[in-house]
Amino acid sequence: MADTHSAAGASPVDAKRSVPRSQAASSVAIGNLNDKLGVLDGRLNALETIATDIGERQKAILDRLDTLGSALAGGVDDHREILTRQDERLKALETGSTEAVKRQKAMIDRLGAISAALVSGVDSHRDALMRLMSQGSRDMQELGREIAALEKRQEQVGSATTDVLESLARAAAAADARRVEENLRFEALAGELIDLHRVRDALQREQGRTEALQRRRLDDLARIQALGAERDALEIELQSAASRHRRMVRGWAADVRPVAAASVSHTSENSSEPARVEASSDEPPLVGVDHRQLLADARAAKACRDWPRAREAYAAYVAARPRKASAWKQYGHALKENGDLASAEAAYFRSLALAPADLDTCLHLAHVLKNRGNRELAAEVFSAALKMNPDFGPAKDGLGDLGFAVPEAVANTSPRKIDGKLTRWLFGKRLKLAQAAFSSRQWKTAERRYRSLLLTQPWNARLMIQIGHTLKEQGRLDAAVQMYRKAADQEPLNSDAQLHLGHVAKLAGDLDLARGHYLRSLRYWPQNPDALHELRDQQ
Repeated sequence: MADTHSAAGASPVDAKRSVPRSQAASSVAIGNLNDKLGVLDGRLNALETIATDIGERQKAILDRLDTLGSALAGGVDDHREILTRQDERLKALETGSTEAVKRQKAMIDRLGAISAALVSGVDSHRDALMRLMSQGSRDMQELGREIAALEKRQEQVGSATTDVLESLARAAAAADARRVEENLRFEALAGELIDLHRVRDALQREQGRTEALQRRRLDDLARIQALGAERDALEIELQSAASRHRRMVRGWAADVRPVAAASVSHTSENSSEPARVEASSDEPPLVGVDHRQLLADARAAKACRDWPRAREAYAAYVAARPRKASAWKQYGHALKENGDLASAEAAYFRSLALAPADLDTCLHLAHVLKNRGNRELAAEVFSAALKMNPDFGPAKDGLGDLGFAVPEAVANTSPRKIDGKLTRWLFGKRLKLAQAAFSSRQWKTAERRYRSLLLTQPWNARLMIQIGHTLKEQGRLDAAVQMYRKAADQEPLNSDAQLHLGHVAKLAGDLDLARGHYLRSLRYWPQNPDALHELRDQQ
Protein backbone atom coordinates (compact mmCIF):
# COMPACT_ATOMS: atom_id res chain seq x y z
CA MET A 1 0.00 0.00 0.00
CA ALA A 2 2.92 2.41 0.64
CA ASP A 3 4.25 1.82 -2.84
CA THR A 4 0.86 2.59 -4.36
CA HIS A 5 0.56 5.99 -2.64
CA SER A 6 4.05 6.95 -3.63
CA ALA A 7 3.35 6.14 -7.25
CA ALA A 8 0.22 8.32 -7.22
CA GLY A 9 2.13 11.36 -6.02
CA ALA A 10 4.83 11.04 -8.66
CA SER A 11 4.99 12.53 -12.09
CA PRO A 12 3.32 10.79 -15.06
CA VAL A 13 6.67 9.99 -16.55
CA ASP A 14 7.83 8.42 -13.37
CA ALA A 15 4.54 6.59 -13.19
CA LYS A 16 5.00 5.22 -16.61
CA ARG A 17 8.50 4.14 -15.76
CA SER A 18 7.42 2.55 -12.50
CA VAL A 19 4.76 0.39 -14.10
CA PRO A 20 7.15 -1.66 -16.22
CA ARG A 21 9.50 -2.00 -13.30
CA SER A 22 6.64 -3.21 -11.12
CA GLN A 23 5.49 -5.65 -13.76
CA ALA A 24 9.01 -6.93 -14.16
CA ALA A 25 9.35 -7.39 -10.44
CA SER A 26 6.03 -9.17 -10.35
CA SER A 27 7.10 -11.41 -13.17
CA VAL A 28 10.30 -12.20 -11.36
CA ALA A 29 8.39 -12.86 -8.15
CA ILE A 30 5.88 -15.00 -9.99
CA GLY A 31 8.74 -16.91 -11.63
CA ASN A 32 10.39 -17.41 -8.29
CA LEU A 33 7.08 -18.42 -6.86
CA ASN A 34 6.53 -20.87 -9.74
CA ASP A 35 9.99 -22.29 -9.12
CA LYS A 36 9.21 -22.67 -5.47
CA LEU A 37 5.86 -24.17 -6.39
CA GLY A 38 7.70 -26.60 -8.69
CA VAL A 39 10.09 -27.50 -5.91
CA LEU A 40 7.10 -27.82 -3.62
CA ASP A 41 5.33 -30.01 -6.19
CA GLY A 42 8.47 -32.15 -6.43
CA ARG A 43 8.59 -32.48 -2.71
CA LEU A 44 4.88 -33.20 -2.63
CA ASN A 45 5.36 -35.87 -5.31
CA ALA A 46 8.27 -37.30 -3.33
CA LEU A 47 6.11 -37.20 -0.24
CA GLU A 48 3.32 -38.97 -2.09
CA THR A 49 5.88 -41.53 -3.34
CA ILE A 50 7.17 -41.96 0.22
CA ALA A 51 3.61 -42.25 1.51
CA THR A 52 2.80 -44.81 -1.23
CA ASP A 53 5.99 -46.73 -0.48
CA ILE A 54 5.19 -46.58 3.22
CA GLY A 55 1.69 -47.89 2.46
CA GLU A 56 3.07 -50.71 0.31
CA ARG A 57 5.69 -51.58 2.92
CA GLN A 58 2.98 -51.46 5.55
CA LYS A 59 0.84 -53.74 3.42
CA ALA A 60 3.80 -56.12 2.86
CA ILE A 61 4.54 -56.06 6.57
CA LEU A 62 0.90 -56.80 7.34
CA ASP A 63 0.85 -59.63 4.78
CA ARG A 64 4.04 -61.06 6.21
CA LEU A 65 2.72 -60.72 9.74
CA ASP A 66 -0.52 -62.45 8.68
CA THR A 67 1.49 -65.28 7.05
CA LEU A 68 3.69 -65.66 10.11
CA GLY A 69 0.62 -65.46 12.33
CA SER A 70 -1.05 -68.29 10.40
CA ALA A 71 2.10 -70.46 10.44
CA LEU A 72 2.83 -69.83 14.09
CA ALA A 73 -0.63 -69.84 15.64
CA GLY A 74 0.74 -71.03 18.92
CA GLY A 75 3.33 -68.19 19.11
CA VAL A 76 1.05 -65.40 17.85
CA ASP A 77 -1.15 -65.66 20.94
CA ASP A 78 1.80 -64.57 23.06
CA HIS A 79 2.36 -61.47 20.87
CA ARG A 80 -1.19 -60.57 19.88
CA GLU A 81 -1.18 -57.45 22.02
CA ILE A 82 2.06 -56.24 20.39
CA LEU A 83 0.59 -56.75 16.92
CA THR A 84 -2.58 -54.88 17.93
CA ARG A 85 -0.55 -51.87 19.08
CA GLN A 86 1.49 -52.08 15.87
CA ASP A 87 -1.70 -52.04 13.77
CA GLU A 88 -2.86 -48.93 15.65
CA ARG A 89 0.47 -47.22 14.97
CA LEU A 90 0.30 -48.15 11.30
CA LYS A 91 -3.27 -46.82 11.06
CA ALA A 92 -2.19 -43.58 12.76
CA LEU A 93 0.70 -43.34 10.30
CA GLU A 94 -1.69 -43.81 7.38
CA THR A 95 -4.03 -41.16 8.84
CA GLY A 96 -1.12 -38.72 9.24
CA SER A 97 0.03 -39.35 5.68
CA THR A 98 -3.51 -38.71 4.36
CA GLU A 99 -3.78 -35.46 6.31
CA ALA A 100 -0.43 -34.32 4.99
CA VAL A 101 -1.52 -35.01 1.43
CA LYS A 102 -4.75 -33.08 2.01
CA ARG A 103 -2.84 -30.15 3.46
CA GLN A 104 -0.48 -30.22 0.49
CA LYS A 105 -3.42 -30.17 -1.92
CA ALA A 106 -5.00 -27.29 0.03
CA MET A 107 -1.69 -25.45 -0.10
CA ILE A 108 -1.48 -25.97 -3.82
CA ASP A 109 -5.00 -24.64 -4.18
CA ARG A 110 -4.13 -21.61 -2.07
CA LEU A 111 -0.97 -21.03 -4.08
CA GLY A 112 -2.98 -21.25 -7.28
CA ALA A 113 -5.37 -18.62 -5.93
CA ILE A 114 -2.50 -16.44 -4.89
CA SER A 115 -0.94 -16.75 -8.34
CA ALA A 116 -4.22 -15.70 -9.96
CA ALA A 117 -4.46 -12.76 -7.60
CA LEU A 118 -0.92 -11.77 -8.36
CA VAL A 119 -1.62 -11.80 -12.08
CA SER A 120 -4.58 -9.44 -11.63
CA GLY A 121 -2.87 -7.15 -9.22
CA VAL A 122 0.59 -7.83 -7.88
CA ASP A 123 1.01 -4.52 -6.24
CA SER A 124 -2.21 -4.70 -4.32
CA HIS A 125 -1.50 -8.09 -2.94
CA ARG A 126 2.25 -7.93 -2.27
CA ASP A 127 1.85 -8.02 1.45
CA ALA A 128 -0.56 -10.94 1.19
CA LEU A 129 1.91 -12.71 -1.07
CA MET A 130 4.67 -12.12 1.41
CA ARG A 131 2.47 -13.39 4.18
CA LEU A 132 1.51 -16.32 2.00
CA MET A 133 5.16 -17.02 1.24
CA SER A 134 5.98 -16.75 4.92
CA GLN A 135 3.08 -19.01 5.71
CA GLY A 136 4.24 -21.37 2.93
CA SER A 137 7.73 -21.38 4.34
CA ARG A 138 6.34 -22.15 7.72
CA ASP A 139 4.14 -24.82 6.17
CA MET A 140 7.16 -26.23 4.38
CA GLN A 141 9.12 -26.30 7.59
CA GLU A 142 6.20 -27.88 9.38
CA LEU A 143 5.87 -30.32 6.49
CA GLY A 144 9.58 -31.10 6.77
CA ARG A 145 9.16 -31.67 10.46
CA GLU A 146 6.17 -33.91 9.78
CA ILE A 147 8.16 -35.78 7.13
CA ALA A 148 11.02 -36.17 9.64
CA ALA A 149 8.49 -37.30 12.23
CA LEU A 150 7.01 -39.73 9.73
CA GLU A 151 10.46 -41.08 8.89
CA LYS A 152 11.21 -41.40 12.60
CA ARG A 153 7.87 -43.17 13.17
CA GLN A 154 8.66 -45.34 10.14
CA GLU A 155 11.99 -46.24 11.71
CA GLN A 156 10.20 -47.01 14.96
CA VAL A 157 7.65 -49.11 13.11
CA GLY A 158 10.49 -50.94 11.31
CA SER A 159 12.31 -51.48 14.59
CA ALA A 160 9.11 -52.69 16.25
CA THR A 161 8.39 -54.92 13.26
CA THR A 162 11.93 -56.31 13.45
CA ASP A 163 11.45 -56.94 17.16
CA VAL A 164 8.14 -58.66 16.46
CA LEU A 165 9.71 -60.78 13.72
CA GLU A 166 12.63 -61.71 15.98
CA SER A 167 10.20 -62.54 18.78
CA LEU A 168 8.17 -64.67 16.40
CA ALA A 169 11.35 -66.36 15.20
CA ARG A 170 12.36 -67.07 18.79
CA ALA A 171 8.89 -68.40 19.49
CA ALA A 172 9.09 -70.59 16.40
CA ALA A 173 12.52 -71.87 17.47
CA ALA A 174 11.20 -72.56 20.95
CA ALA A 175 8.20 -74.36 19.45
CA ASP A 176 10.52 -76.42 17.24
CA ALA A 177 12.70 -77.24 20.24
CA ARG A 178 9.63 -78.29 22.23
CA ARG A 179 8.42 -80.39 19.29
CA VAL A 180 11.84 -82.06 18.96
CA GLU A 181 11.89 -82.67 22.72
CA GLU A 182 8.40 -84.14 22.60
CA ASN A 183 9.41 -86.36 19.66
CA LEU A 184 12.45 -87.58 21.59
CA ARG A 185 10.31 -88.27 24.64
CA PHE A 186 7.79 -90.10 22.47
CA GLU A 187 10.54 -92.18 20.87
CA ALA A 188 11.97 -92.95 24.32
CA LEU A 189 8.54 -93.99 25.59
CA ALA A 190 8.01 -96.11 22.45
CA GLY A 191 11.39 -97.77 23.02
CA GLU A 192 10.53 -98.45 26.65
CA LEU A 193 7.18 -99.88 25.59
CA ILE A 194 8.89 -102.15 23.06
CA ASP A 195 11.39 -103.24 25.73
CA LEU A 196 8.53 -103.97 28.12
CA HIS A 197 6.80 -106.07 25.47
CA ARG A 198 10.06 -107.93 24.85
CA VAL A 199 10.56 -108.51 28.56
CA ARG A 200 6.97 -109.74 28.86
CA ASP A 201 7.45 -112.12 25.91
CA ALA A 202 10.76 -113.31 27.35
CA LEU A 203 9.13 -113.90 30.73
CA GLN A 204 6.31 -115.84 29.07
CA ARG A 205 8.82 -117.93 27.12
CA GLU A 206 10.90 -118.46 30.25
CA GLN A 207 7.77 -119.49 32.13
CA GLY A 208 6.94 -121.97 29.38
CA ARG A 209 10.49 -123.34 29.42
CA THR A 210 10.36 -123.58 33.21
CA GLU A 211 7.10 -125.49 33.11
CA ALA A 212 8.45 -127.78 30.37
CA LEU A 213 11.65 -128.29 32.36
CA GLN A 214 9.61 -129.10 35.46
CA ARG A 215 7.61 -131.66 33.49
CA ARG A 216 10.82 -133.12 32.09
CA ARG A 217 12.31 -133.36 35.56
CA LEU A 218 9.27 -135.17 36.86
CA ASP A 219 9.43 -137.55 33.89
CA ASP A 220 13.16 -138.06 34.41
CA LEU A 221 12.62 -138.73 38.11
CA ALA A 222 10.06 -141.39 37.31
CA ARG A 223 12.38 -142.84 34.68
CA ILE A 224 15.32 -142.86 37.10
CA GLN A 225 13.27 -144.64 39.70
CA ALA A 226 12.19 -147.22 37.12
CA LEU A 227 15.80 -147.65 35.99
CA GLY A 228 16.93 -148.20 39.56
CA ALA A 229 14.30 -150.88 40.07
CA GLU A 230 15.25 -152.60 36.81
CA ARG A 231 18.92 -152.40 37.70
CA ASP A 232 18.36 -154.11 41.01
CA ALA A 233 16.26 -156.78 39.34
CA LEU A 234 18.89 -157.47 36.66
CA GLU A 235 21.62 -157.75 39.28
CA ILE A 236 19.52 -160.41 40.96
CA GLU A 237 19.09 -162.15 37.61
CA LEU A 238 22.83 -162.12 36.87
CA GLN A 239 23.69 -163.51 40.27
CA SER A 240 20.98 -166.13 39.84
CA ALA A 241 22.32 -167.09 36.41
CA ALA A 242 25.83 -167.46 37.83
CA SER A 243 24.51 -169.63 40.66
CA ARG A 244 22.50 -171.80 38.26
CA HIS A 245 25.54 -172.25 36.04
CA ARG A 246 27.66 -173.33 39.00
CA ARG A 247 24.97 -175.82 40.01
CA MET A 248 24.89 -177.16 36.43
CA VAL A 249 28.66 -177.59 36.46
CA ARG A 250 28.43 -179.45 39.77
CA GLY A 251 25.60 -181.62 38.50
CA TRP A 252 22.79 -179.83 40.24
CA ALA A 253 19.52 -179.34 38.50
CA ALA A 254 18.61 -175.81 37.60
CA ASP A 255 15.00 -175.74 38.58
CA VAL A 256 13.09 -172.57 38.11
CA ARG A 257 14.37 -169.04 37.50
CA PRO A 258 13.74 -166.58 40.34
CA VAL A 259 10.51 -164.68 40.34
CA ALA A 260 12.37 -161.35 40.24
CA ALA A 261 14.22 -162.37 37.08
CA ALA A 262 10.99 -163.51 35.41
CA SER A 263 9.36 -160.21 36.23
CA VAL A 264 12.28 -158.33 34.71
CA SER A 265 12.13 -160.39 31.52
CA HIS A 266 8.39 -159.78 31.25
CA THR A 267 8.89 -156.05 31.74
CA SER A 268 11.64 -155.94 29.11
CA GLU A 269 9.53 -157.74 26.54
CA ASN A 270 6.41 -155.62 26.95
CA SER A 271 7.97 -152.20 27.55
CA SER A 272 8.80 -149.87 24.69
CA GLU A 273 11.82 -148.60 26.67
CA PRO A 274 15.10 -150.53 26.60
CA ALA A 275 16.21 -152.37 29.67
CA ARG A 276 18.06 -149.94 31.88
CA VAL A 277 19.61 -152.21 34.51
CA GLU A 278 22.70 -154.30 34.74
CA ALA A 279 25.66 -154.99 36.98
CA SER A 280 27.43 -151.92 38.32
CA SER A 281 30.78 -150.96 36.87
CA ASP A 282 32.12 -151.17 40.41
CA GLU A 283 30.67 -154.65 41.04
CA PRO A 284 33.44 -156.98 42.19
CA PRO A 285 34.00 -160.13 40.10
CA LEU A 286 33.00 -163.51 41.42
CA VAL A 287 35.79 -165.24 43.27
CA GLY A 288 36.52 -168.93 43.29
CA VAL A 289 35.31 -169.36 39.70
CA ASP A 290 37.38 -170.59 36.75
CA HIS A 291 36.92 -167.82 34.19
CA ARG A 292 38.42 -169.84 31.38
CA GLN A 293 36.10 -172.75 32.04
CA LEU A 294 33.06 -170.43 32.06
CA LEU A 295 34.15 -168.91 28.74
CA ALA A 296 34.79 -172.33 27.22
CA ASP A 297 31.32 -173.52 28.27
CA ALA A 298 29.75 -170.37 26.81
CA ARG A 299 31.60 -170.73 23.51
CA ALA A 300 30.68 -174.42 23.29
CA ALA A 301 26.99 -173.63 23.82
CA LYS A 302 27.23 -170.89 21.21
CA ALA A 303 28.90 -173.20 18.71
CA CYS A 304 26.05 -175.70 19.21
CA ARG A 305 23.57 -172.82 18.84
CA ASP A 306 22.18 -173.80 22.23
CA TRP A 307 21.14 -170.25 22.96
CA PRO A 308 19.42 -170.82 26.33
CA ARG A 309 22.53 -172.55 27.67
CA ALA A 310 24.78 -169.93 26.00
CA ARG A 311 22.79 -167.19 27.68
CA GLU A 312 23.23 -168.82 31.11
CA ALA A 313 26.93 -169.44 30.50
CA TYR A 314 27.66 -165.89 29.31
CA ALA A 315 25.65 -164.52 32.24
CA ALA A 316 27.91 -166.41 34.60
CA TYR A 317 30.99 -165.25 32.69
CA VAL A 318 29.82 -161.61 32.79
CA ALA A 319 29.22 -161.91 36.53
CA ALA A 320 32.77 -163.19 36.90
CA ARG A 321 34.33 -160.58 34.51
CA PRO A 322 32.07 -157.48 34.68
CA ARG A 323 34.72 -155.14 33.20
CA LYS A 324 35.30 -157.16 30.04
CA ALA A 325 33.60 -155.47 27.07
CA SER A 326 33.72 -158.52 24.80
CA ALA A 327 31.94 -160.62 27.46
CA TRP A 328 29.02 -158.19 27.53
CA LYS A 329 28.88 -158.14 23.76
CA GLN A 330 28.70 -161.94 23.53
CA TYR A 331 26.12 -161.95 26.28
CA GLY A 332 24.10 -159.51 24.21
CA HIS A 333 24.35 -161.87 21.19
CA ALA A 334 23.02 -164.75 23.27
CA LEU A 335 20.14 -162.66 24.64
CA LYS A 336 19.26 -161.47 21.15
CA GLU A 337 19.19 -165.01 19.78
CA ASN A 338 16.86 -165.94 22.63
CA GLY A 339 14.51 -163.16 21.53
CA ASP A 340 15.15 -160.97 24.58
CA LEU A 341 15.91 -157.76 22.67
CA ALA A 342 15.48 -155.47 25.67
CA SER A 343 18.11 -157.33 27.72
CA ALA A 344 20.33 -157.60 24.63
CA GLU A 345 20.15 -153.83 24.24
CA ALA A 346 21.19 -153.34 27.87
CA ALA A 347 24.14 -155.74 27.42
CA TYR A 348 25.28 -153.96 24.24
CA PHE A 349 25.08 -150.60 25.99
CA ARG A 350 27.27 -151.96 28.81
CA SER A 351 29.80 -153.27 26.30
CA LEU A 352 29.77 -149.93 24.50
CA ALA A 353 30.38 -148.09 27.79
CA LEU A 354 33.50 -150.21 28.32
CA ALA A 355 34.69 -149.92 24.69
CA PRO A 356 33.04 -146.89 23.00
CA ALA A 357 35.15 -147.32 19.83
CA ASP A 358 34.07 -150.91 19.12
CA LEU A 359 32.39 -150.70 15.70
CA ASP A 360 30.97 -154.22 15.94
CA THR A 361 29.17 -153.39 19.18
CA CYS A 362 27.83 -150.19 17.58
CA LEU A 363 26.50 -152.19 14.65
CA HIS A 364 24.68 -154.81 16.78
CA LEU A 365 23.31 -152.17 19.17
CA ALA A 366 21.98 -150.08 16.30
CA HIS A 367 20.21 -153.10 14.76
CA VAL A 368 18.60 -153.96 18.09
CA LEU A 369 17.46 -150.35 18.54
CA LYS A 370 16.04 -150.37 15.02
CA ASN A 371 14.16 -153.63 15.64
CA ARG A 372 12.76 -152.19 18.88
CA GLY A 373 11.49 -149.08 17.08
CA ASN A 374 14.03 -146.55 18.38
CA ARG A 375 14.99 -145.35 14.91
CA GLU A 376 16.43 -142.00 16.00
CA LEU A 377 18.92 -143.48 18.46
CA ALA A 378 19.77 -146.26 15.98
CA ALA A 379 20.60 -143.65 13.35
CA GLU A 380 22.73 -141.77 15.89
CA VAL A 381 24.71 -144.95 16.66
CA PHE A 382 25.20 -145.66 12.94
CA SER A 383 26.37 -142.05 12.41
CA ALA A 384 28.80 -142.31 15.34
CA ALA A 385 30.26 -145.47 13.85
CA LEU A 386 30.73 -143.71 10.51
CA LYS A 387 32.39 -140.78 12.25
CA MET A 388 34.90 -143.16 13.81
CA ASN A 389 35.37 -145.02 10.51
CA PRO A 390 33.97 -143.28 7.40
CA ASP A 391 34.53 -146.46 5.35
CA PHE A 392 32.40 -148.67 7.60
CA GLY A 393 29.96 -150.04 5.02
CA PRO A 394 27.43 -151.78 7.34
CA ALA A 395 26.78 -148.44 9.10
CA LYS A 396 26.11 -146.77 5.74
CA ASP A 397 23.69 -149.56 4.84
CA GLY A 398 21.97 -149.23 8.21
CA LEU A 399 21.46 -145.50 7.77
CA GLY A 400 20.12 -146.11 4.28
CA ASP A 401 17.64 -148.71 5.55
CA LEU A 402 16.41 -146.21 8.15
CA GLY A 403 15.94 -143.55 5.48
CA PHE A 404 18.60 -141.20 6.86
CA ALA A 405 21.17 -139.42 4.74
CA VAL A 406 24.71 -140.73 4.98
CA PRO A 407 26.92 -137.95 6.39
CA GLU A 408 29.94 -136.77 4.50
CA ALA A 409 33.22 -138.39 5.39
CA VAL A 410 35.03 -136.51 8.17
CA ALA A 411 38.70 -137.06 8.83
CA ASN A 412 39.08 -138.81 12.18
CA THR A 413 41.96 -140.68 13.71
CA SER A 414 40.61 -144.21 14.05
CA PRO A 415 41.90 -146.39 16.88
CA ARG A 416 44.50 -148.90 15.90
CA LYS A 417 46.45 -151.58 17.71
CA ILE A 418 49.90 -151.05 19.12
CA ASP A 419 52.35 -153.13 17.16
CA GLY A 420 55.07 -155.05 18.98
CA LYS A 421 55.29 -156.51 22.45
CA LEU A 422 58.11 -154.16 23.42
CA THR A 423 56.04 -151.13 22.40
CA ARG A 424 53.08 -152.37 24.40
CA TRP A 425 55.34 -153.12 27.37
CA LEU A 426 56.85 -149.61 27.29
CA PHE A 427 53.42 -148.05 26.92
CA GLY A 428 52.18 -150.03 29.96
CA LYS A 429 55.15 -148.91 32.05
CA ARG A 430 54.65 -145.25 31.14
CA LEU A 431 50.93 -145.56 31.80
CA LYS A 432 51.59 -146.92 35.29
CA LEU A 433 53.89 -143.96 36.00
CA ALA A 434 51.14 -141.54 34.90
CA GLN A 435 48.59 -143.39 37.03
CA ALA A 436 50.94 -143.30 40.02
CA ALA A 437 51.33 -139.52 39.69
CA PHE A 438 47.56 -139.19 39.40
CA SER A 439 46.99 -141.35 42.50
CA SER A 440 49.47 -139.24 44.49
CA ARG A 441 47.62 -136.08 43.35
CA GLN A 442 50.60 -134.72 41.43
CA TRP A 443 48.34 -133.18 38.84
CA LYS A 444 50.89 -131.36 36.69
CA THR A 445 53.19 -134.38 36.55
CA ALA A 446 50.26 -136.66 35.71
CA GLU A 447 49.11 -134.24 32.99
CA ARG A 448 52.57 -134.14 31.44
CA ARG A 449 52.89 -137.93 31.42
CA TYR A 450 49.39 -138.48 29.99
CA ARG A 451 50.06 -135.93 27.25
CA SER A 452 53.29 -137.72 26.41
CA LEU A 453 51.34 -140.97 26.06
CA LEU A 454 48.72 -139.21 23.92
CA LEU A 455 51.41 -138.24 21.43
CA THR A 456 52.02 -141.94 20.76
CA GLN A 457 48.28 -142.74 20.63
CA PRO A 458 46.43 -139.62 19.41
CA TRP A 459 43.21 -141.64 19.05
CA ASN A 460 43.08 -142.77 22.68
CA ALA A 461 39.98 -141.09 24.18
CA ARG A 462 40.70 -142.58 27.63
CA LEU A 463 43.98 -140.65 27.77
CA MET A 464 42.11 -137.49 26.78
CA ILE A 465 39.65 -138.03 29.62
CA GLN A 466 42.49 -138.59 32.11
CA ILE A 467 44.14 -135.36 30.94
CA GLY A 468 40.78 -133.65 31.47
CA HIS A 469 40.72 -135.00 35.03
CA THR A 470 44.16 -133.50 35.78
CA LEU A 471 43.13 -130.14 34.32
CA LYS A 472 39.90 -130.12 36.31
CA GLU A 473 41.78 -130.87 39.55
CA GLN A 474 44.10 -127.91 38.78
CA GLY A 475 41.06 -125.62 38.46
CA ARG A 476 41.52 -125.16 34.69
CA LEU A 477 37.90 -125.88 33.87
CA ASP A 478 37.89 -124.41 30.35
CA ALA A 479 40.88 -126.52 29.32
CA ALA A 480 39.27 -129.59 30.92
CA VAL A 481 36.07 -128.99 28.92
CA GLN A 482 38.09 -128.79 25.70
CA MET A 483 39.80 -132.09 26.44
CA TYR A 484 36.55 -133.86 27.38
CA ARG A 485 34.95 -132.57 24.18
CA LYS A 486 37.92 -133.80 22.20
CA ALA A 487 37.35 -137.26 23.68
CA ALA A 488 33.64 -137.03 22.85
CA ASP A 489 34.49 -136.06 19.25
CA GLN A 490 36.89 -138.99 18.99
CA GLU A 491 34.32 -141.41 20.43
CA PRO A 492 30.82 -139.90 19.95
CA LEU A 493 29.16 -142.61 22.07
CA ASN A 494 31.50 -142.23 25.05
CA SER A 495 29.22 -141.99 28.07
CA ASP A 496 32.11 -141.24 30.39
CA ALA A 497 33.10 -138.09 28.45
CA GLN A 498 29.55 -136.72 28.70
CA LEU A 499 29.48 -137.57 32.42
CA HIS A 500 32.61 -135.53 33.15
CA LEU A 501 31.41 -132.66 30.98
CA GLY A 502 28.40 -132.63 33.29
CA HIS A 503 30.68 -132.59 36.35
CA VAL A 504 32.59 -129.56 35.01
CA ALA A 505 29.35 -127.72 34.21
CA LYS A 506 28.14 -128.47 37.74
CA LEU A 507 31.35 -127.04 39.20
CA ALA A 508 30.87 -123.92 37.06
CA GLY A 509 27.35 -123.50 38.45
CA ASP A 510 25.47 -124.24 35.21
CA LEU A 511 23.10 -126.92 36.47
CA ASP A 512 20.94 -126.94 33.32
CA LEU A 513 23.99 -127.66 31.13
CA ALA A 514 25.18 -130.29 33.61
CA ARG A 515 21.76 -131.97 33.51
CA GLY A 516 21.90 -132.05 29.71
CA HIS A 517 25.29 -133.80 29.77
CA TYR A 518 24.10 -136.30 32.40
CA LEU A 519 21.06 -137.17 30.28
CA ARG A 520 23.29 -137.62 27.23
CA SER A 521 25.57 -139.85 29.29
CA LEU A 522 22.52 -142.00 30.12
CA ARG A 523 21.55 -141.97 26.46
CA TYR A 524 24.79 -143.79 25.60
CA TRP A 525 24.74 -145.98 28.71
CA PRO A 526 21.31 -146.03 30.36
CA GLN A 527 22.68 -147.82 33.44
CA ASN A 528 25.49 -145.33 34.19
CA PRO A 529 25.34 -145.27 38.03
CA ASP A 530 27.17 -141.94 38.39
CA ALA A 531 24.84 -140.15 35.99
CA LEU A 532 21.81 -141.66 37.73
CA HIS A 533 23.17 -140.53 41.09
CA GLU A 534 23.75 -136.95 39.87
CA LEU A 535 20.27 -136.72 38.40
CA ARG A 536 18.74 -138.01 41.62
CA ASP A 537 20.61 -135.29 43.53
CA GLN A 538 19.25 -132.59 41.21
CA GLN A 539 15.62 -133.60 41.72
